[in-house]
Amino acid sequence: MKKAILTSVALAASLNAALSDSEILSIYGGVPQGIDIKIAERIPLSEPKGVEAVVLKISQGDILQEDIIFTQGDLIFTDIIDPKKRVVYKEQIKQDRVAGQLAKVVKSENKDNIIKLGNDPKKPTILMLTDAECPFCRKEMDRIEETLKTNNVDIVMTSVHGDSGHAKSALIYKEIKGAKTDAQKIAVLKKYYAENNKAGAKDVSAAELDAAKALAGKYFGAGVNSVPYIIELDKLK
Repeated sequence: MKKAILTSVALAASLNAALSDSEILSIYGGVPQGIDIKIAERIPLSEPKGVEAVVLKISQGDILQEDIIFTQGDLIFTDIIDPKKRVVYKEQIKQDRVAGQLAKVVKSENKDNIIKLGNDPKKPTILMLTDAECPFCRKEMDRIEETLKTNNVDIVMTSVHGDSGHAKSALIYKEIKGAKTDAQKIAVLKKYYAENNKAGAKDVSAAELDAAKALAGKYFGAGVNSVPYIIELDKLK
């Protein structure tokens, strides 16, 4: 399921904007109240020549996500597509940025927060960011045994469903500590991923709930904006 999406942000003025930060941000003057937009980074591209990618941080309350626009001279573009090379520049830059930021987070992650399934050195390992209350994540969990035939899987619980989802994450981590085999770990995961599982915030302490929220927040802060998010560890550079 997609992470809570901010209200759509449309360009609110002419795209004939100069390259100063303030003038770029002025085109967003018509966004709804409560949405804050800041320029986080400006990246000159080697190609197309003369083009700069502008990374925007868009926030609404505690929800944060990135967007990217492009400038060239006095012009601003919402995306650049090269049909011959089959490159959509916004999507490519987003993927590269998320991978780079995720690499830092994963490298420093407490091993207790990574549920490891599979230990075959001949298979690639995928990172799966997932939520016990997400219906799309539930489908991934239903076929986890198939996934393990070709991959090892590192799971980090990253709920987008508020306190009830974070509570299930906390309960999974607590119960899975006693699991010794992949089968036992999968049984715990599927127990809480079951659609009829009614566990919630009442079943965990405030500290456990806060820890689950903080864990998810690290990954969404790194640029992930939906779950399940799946990527090969080798691509995190």
